[in-house]
Amino acid sequence: YIYIYIYAFHYVFYSSELEVQSAPFVQIKGTLAMRNIYYQSFGLDFLHLADMSLSVEFTPPSLFPTGIQAEGKVSLGRDCILRSPSGTLSDNRATESCVTATAAFSYDQTNPTATYIYAQVTNLNVKSIILMFAPSAQNSTLLNDMPQAVKDTGFDGQATFSYSASLSTVFTPGGLSIKPGMRMNGTLNFLGYKIQADINIVPFMLIDIDATMDPISLPAFT
Repeated sequence: YIYIYIYAFHYVFYSSELEVQSAPFVQIKGTLAMRNIYYQSFGLDFLHLADMSLSVEFTPPSLFPTGIQAEGKVSLGRDCILRSPSGTLSDNRATESCVTATAAFSYDQTNPTATYIYAQVTNLNVKSIILMFAPSAQNSTLLNDMPQAVKDTGFDGQATFSYSASLSTVFTPGGLSIKPGMRMNGTLNFLGYKIQADINIVPFMLIDIDATMDPISLPAFT
């Protein structure tokens, strides 16, 4: 094993790790990780990255990765994340102006059941997108002239999608738990009309679909 740790400013820690395995066959695995929050990443005032990690595994002599694992959290907004006194993640300062996404991905050619994908997004709607990208001086003008139903179009609260090839719950290096099969949960708001769905599908074991929607009113015909 070879470990290299680098300390960076603003409580952000970077680390790298190289692992070489010789039995039962040669494997080389490299990991890069960032801990805590990288505010205004790459000079963009609306982009904040947190607890990112990437692992890539090779099995010589092939030059193509036989395993990939990635995980992290992204927050989009000019004023959305605070750091607690200890330097760890904390609640959003202004939820309505911040879009937060958590994602994880794993692929293992030698162990297909270790494959998974996870994505969770919070507060993704028209209003939050305008607050994120539009110049601050124009935010109020754009939103004041926009109907509330249009501003709220998007996802209400959190929307989650996950898939795992394992038949048991998988725990990622960052602490996420991913249940077997494909799962989707969230509420879509389109111009005030809402559809909520909770879908769980495990091949040959479980199909559970629970969905509700607002009533549709049709005009009366005489």
